[in-house]
Amino acid sequence: MTKGTLSWGRSRYCSVPKPHGFPSRFTSWWREKLSKNFDRDQIVRKKLEALGFIVLRFWETDVLRNPASIAAEIRKVIETWTPSNG
Repeated sequence: MTKGTLSWGRSRYCSVPKPHGFPSRFTSWWREKLSKNFDRDQIVRKKLEALGFIVLRFWETDVLRNPASIAAEIRKVIETWTPSNG
């Protein structure tokens, strides 16, 4: 992909928002795993931004509950993107 390319990808979750919480079993394992995922995602995000990508992240549940809102966010980025700022 070239600089400024918009791409659609699936991100791994870096944390678990309320009300979901952590699974009742293996809590410490999940906390460690999600913490590592968060750290990795931050590194990847910074690398992508340094290459000129615009990184958007959405929870699957948000996309399913309100796809129009998510589409509006994506559209806003696409409409305001220019080669000089991305």
